[in-house]
Amino acid sequence: MSPLRPLCQHEHCGTYRSGRWQLLFPAMLIPLLLGCPPGKKMVSEHPSRASLPEVISRVNRNSEGMDFMLRAGNVRAVGKYRKGGKLESFDAGGTLLFRKPRDLYLKLSYLTGSIEIGSNAQEWWVWNQVDNHYWWSQHGDIIQDSSLMGIPIRADHLVEILGLSNLPIDTVGPHGPLYDVQPERFVLGYVDQDMAGQLYYTKWIAIDRFPPYLIRELYYFRPSGYREIAAFLSNYGPIDNTDGAAVMAPRKIRIEWLADESWSELTFGGMRRFGQEQARRAENAYILESPRIRRRTDLGTVERVGAPPPATLPATIPATGPSTEL
Repeated sequence: MSPLRPLCQHEHCGTYRSGRWQLLFPAMLIPLLLGCPPGKKMVSEHPSRASLPEVISRVNRNSEGMDFMLRAGNVRAVGKYRKGGKLESFDAGGTLLFRKPRDLYLKLSYLTGSIEIGSNAQEWWVWNQVDNHYWWSQHGDIIQDSSLMGIPIRADHLVEILGLSNLPIDTVGPHGPLYDVQPERFVLGYVDQDMAGQLYYTKWIAIDRFPPYLIRELYYFRPSGYREIAAFLSNYGPIDNTDGAAVMAPRKIRIEWLADESWSELTFGGMRRFGQEQARRAENAYILESPRIRRRTDLGTVERVGAPPPATLPATIPATGPSTEL
């Protein structure tokens, strides 16, 4: 038996007892990726074989040309979110701006109001103007349950789900990714420690084993070990006005919040490179700055999601992991 044993056999459980986690059997990743996720097509060509550094290099090669501000117009968001114990439908449209590594702004408007989703180097936020509620969190905060925000889109995740950010090239150490080769995917599993010092998966990234080696699926975990969010990327195409640097980006993203059965599907009517002057005007409009930091008085209820990680970890690792109950 591996010295890094699973705490439970629940299908959403990704928490492991601390120990020599490097010896985790790669086959333990298999149950997550069984089946055919939305947008996945079976192909007949022979899948590529590659080492972990080669896979990371391939993904980063696509995003190397992403040295500009991206504007995605004609964004449509449809889906369902849980409100008052019931699933409510939504259908909204808007515009998205993104610049590596963490600058993001998405405004979605619908019949009765709008939602603003933003991120910068320090924090991220979701502002539901209809419910008069503003949620925010710093990057790196430990979040036990993010479903309380309602609409199933988190700005910090969306920065990664766009598939345009660089993967970290440092693959060594206790938090470096585990690596597994599936029939259709390369899978990277990232590990961190919760507030009790317990190791747990933070996310899994699934990458095509076929050219051009793009990110197809991402899975995010709660510190309790449950798989909370799944994202599926499809309809990749080049970003317009990239001066010959063919940066590929998904035109369709489906995000599922598994615990409360909510989901959203984003489609992008067009993606193009913003010129320097256009990017400067966007910055001067303060849309990439936190409304909370700017002390906006119309935010309504302001609530922090999650809590900062502990400054120090306990001297010994607990013998048992956190509860796996939802």
